[in-house]
Amino acid sequence: MSTNALIQVIDERFLRPTSRVLVQTILWLLARWEYTLATICFAVAGAYFLYEIFAPHRMFWDVYFYGSVVKAVAAGMSPYDNAYLLNELNVEGYEFGFVYPPFVATIFYELRWLFLTSAGLTILLIVHAISWLSIPFLLAGSPKDWYARNFLYVWGLFLILFGFAGTRLLVVGNIAALLLAVIIFSTVAAVRTKDYKLFWPAVLVCSFVKFYLLVFLLVPVILDKRYLSAGMIVCTVGGLYALNYFITPGLFSEYVSLIASGSSDARNAGMSIYSFVVEVIKLVLGPGHQRVSVIAALGIQFVFVISILSLAYSIFEKFPRPERFDLYCCWLFISAFLISPRISDYDLAVVSVPFVLLSRMLLMNRGPGLGVALVTAIFAFILLRASTTLKVDLLQWSPIFAVLGVWLGTAVHWIMSARDTGARVVESPS
Repeated sequence: MSTNALIQVIDERFLRPTSRVLVQTILWLLARWEYTLATICFAVAGAYFLYEIFAPHRMFWDVYFYGSVVKAVAAGMSPYDNAYLLNELNVEGYEFGFVYPPFVATIFYELRWLFLTSAGLTILLIVHAISWLSIPFLLAGSPKDWYARNFLYVWGLFLILFGFAGTRLLVVGNIAALLLAVIIFSTVAAVRTKDYKLFWPAVLVCSFVKFYLLVFLLVPVILDKRYLSAGMIVCTVGGLYALNYFITPGLFSEYVSLIASGSSDARNAGMSIYSFVVEVIKLVLGPGHQRVSVIAALGIQFVFVISILSLAYSIFEKFPRPERFDLYCCWLFISAFLISPRISDYDLAVVSVPFVLLSRMLLMNRGPGLGVALVTAIFAFILLRASTTLKVDLLQWSPIFAVLGVWLGTAVHWIMSARDTGARVVESPS
């Protein structure tokens, strides 16, 4: 066989059919990009989940840590005695210790069968999994066809965005999944019914466990101007903390000391804007001015909160009140997270669905809002990346600045829309 004949055989029998099949496959996948993206996300998240199971890691490690706290209380030890927890109970990786009020430790002890028995742990983990599943479903507007192509990829991105935040929310086993699910459910119910009877006790209980969850009072304050009720919730939470102090002053003092010491540590505050400001001010002033850094960061945080409140109020005046949990509520949800003084890596899972839905809206409209979102995110990433020249790792705040970019871009989009076409109903995510 001649060389030309061989080339012709290779072209006709192998290269041409193979390339044709490859191109057709690519076009088929692109035409169904939502399913393709969802499949990739689920596969990657599944691999990470298996890694957490089979690598030298523990699944649901926070649940077992709570069990160790219960054992410490049963032994007459302080739940804030981290040295005892780490050494005597052989618990690793909890340098910040138990960061909840003494009443929470007491409740855990009263419900100790949940943490110390197989049946209790099974119930606890089932509730944890249900809470985790409900979060993306509720934030996406509770779609009837949750498996539809418009939403399936949203679930997938929930699992892998921001460093597998959604998957980590499951595997960590932190009580945050339950608390956030309760707040989100009560928020969705309040938006749809205009009745906050469920929301007030939900946010009261949840914010006592994690005080920074008070930021979700932003929803009734902005949507329905429930200023008095929101103020009463804040005062009630303060009263519960005061009651906790009078009943167990010693333990409460330990708790306050732990929170105070952690407030100057960016690792404990997580990926919040507050923690970023603390870290930057510490770089400028030096490590010997921690108290000044915290005070300055609190001042900047106050200005940031007022700015978000003002912008949210301004936007709300231009649009009618939503009848369901729509994109405007997603934006308010992100607003609450941005002003939170503490955001853990797994907490970012809660803003991933609003982030995706608002990003999709900006991409579909392709207006100035999209440009603002991109410029904000790119500029922030360049600044954070440049920090490596100072031998300081600020890149962990990249996700929160990406969220900030989409949040700001969405605000610009709505303001421009209201100016150009008059007030109109915010697009629903379904």
